[in-house]
Amino acid sequence: MVKIQLMRISLICTFLIMPFVLFSQGIQPGKIYAAGEDLIGPISGVKSKVPEGWMGVLPMDTEVFLLVPDGINADGEIYVTVDTADLEILKKRWLIGLSLDNGNRLKSDGDIFMRGDAMASNVILEGNGRSFKGYIESKCGDFGNCITFLLISPPQFFSTLKAGLLELSDNTTMVEPSLKSIYDDFDWNELLSGKYLANFDYVPGAKSENELWLCADGSFRSKLKRTGLLKDDVKEYQGNKRGNWETSSIGKTGLLMLNIDKVGPLKLELLIDNDRLYINGKRYFAMLTDDCK
Repeated sequence: MVKIQLMRISLICTFLIMPFVLFSQGIQPGKIYAAGEDLIGPISGVKSKVPEGWMGVLPMDTEVFLLVPDGINADGEIYVTVDTADLEILKKRWLIGLSLDNGNRLKSDGDIFMRGDAMASNVILEGNGRSFKGYIESKCGDFGNCITFLLISPPQFFSTLKAGLLELSDNTTMVEPSLKSIYDDFDWNELLSGKYLANFDYVPGAKSENELWLCADGSFRSKLKRTGLLKDDVKEYQGNKRGNWETSSIGKTGLLMLNIDKVGPLKLELLIDNDRLYINGKRYFAMLTDDCK
């Protein structure tokens, strides 16, 4: 399910809004936001709250906030983005639609209307393919930014899930943007806990694939090849290892401590920049994992 949703993001973001004014700036990538939690994007000037029956996440390396049902027996998702456009520009984009790789076309059904201070429309998929229903809303503030919510759902769940989008939209306000550093309060423990981290580092003649599973109970296991996690090639840390991990770092940079069984402690430098994660200068991708048993 998660992999399918992430694949959809790359297709849908163009239909929503572009260029992005990161709603993600202030939203921690990889962190799960539960129902009732505040969503604040200081640079975009957006304040919102996760609706009841939903949970949200900003997948690493995307600028589209994703919400999925949590505790609701339904299949569907809501995509959230922020843009510097206005309602007229968005209306034209909705009517033109987006051509997908499979020959289908995602677009407004042509009936665009106002719901309070939000512009809204039902969304259709032209062409052959899996049946679904969609709904989209956008609202703009007084400081040049607009936020858009897009729901995609199988027809049998549409009415139930649309209520979640309406709650999300109604809970959203547009305020004056702030230039506060987006990483001042960044919590590394929240980002890394329960995550699978992978690095794909191409080197001459070989491909280095380094993997870490950082479990919520403080344990970890690793699978390091070639250059491993280190700036220097240290063989004792390579291969399959286990142990405990910890970090208490707050801010753009930090330290991750791996206490490796039968080897000893290993300190790793952490950096988050433009929503990209680096460990000892190498780029890593973070994904949720339940592979911690």
